[in-house]
Amino acid sequence: MLPVINWAKQVAFEGNVSIPKISSSRADSYDRAYDLALFEDRANKQALVLLVTIIMDFDFRDGDFGNGTWIDTDKRTFVDNLKAACEEAWSNQHLITPMYCADDLVWSEARVVILIKTAEGALSYFKSHWTVTVRKVEEPVQNYIKDKNDVRFESTGLDPSVPDGGIKKRRSIVHEFGHMLGYADEYPRSGRGINFYISESDSIMHLGDVVKDRHYVFFADWISNKLGGPWAVEGRRTLKNTLL
Repeated sequence: MLPVINWAKQVAFEGNVSIPKISSSRADSYDRAYDLALFEDRANKQALVLLVTIIMDFDFRDGDFGNGTWIDTDKRTFVDNLKAACEEAWSNQHLITPMYCADDLVWSEARVVILIKTAEGALSYFKSHWTVTVRKVEEPVQNYIKDKNDVRFESTGLDPSVPDGGIKKRRSIVHEFGHMLGYADEYPRSGRGINFYISESDSIMHLGDVVKDRHYVFFADWISNKLGGPWAVEGRRTLKNTLL
């Protein structure tokens, strides 16, 4: 169950947060990747909720086949399913907790909630964090992210399928969403990806569907900077002690 945000108790906010390039495993830094806001939990005043808001501008492209035209109902269904799949997979997977004790320590934990919004109106391109092109296809080819303005998804990208080399079905776009949060591929690739977690094929950034504690370290680092003390995922995993 997701935590309940107390909208009247905002602790910190930063819009258009940039994800730095921290190693050669990811090709680029991402400017204006998302907004971060920290609130108190309505049900637990000692808990915080980190709201991660990503605004996407969708550009739907028709396919070159008989039933390849997007209609409004198809577009709405695709966006709704993308939101549901990515928000469910990436929200509330690990606790972020302080690594220090103090008499005046107000909060003992933070949980993450992902919120995907769509940019609308004439200035939607400038309001969005990510520009997403979605092409209608008969058979899946590839979903990928080159940079913030070159995200290519397919109409089949939310259909569960087994990736090459995998043994379990997953949704390709949910994996790609991890790149939007700043994380590189963890499966072996020629010249790209990272080699530290090749054996963890269940990882969402590898061939599986599990969000690991290391996939929250950017959030823990942001909380640490805003609250002035070290916070870590599950009390141990930080940006400094994680290989990315």
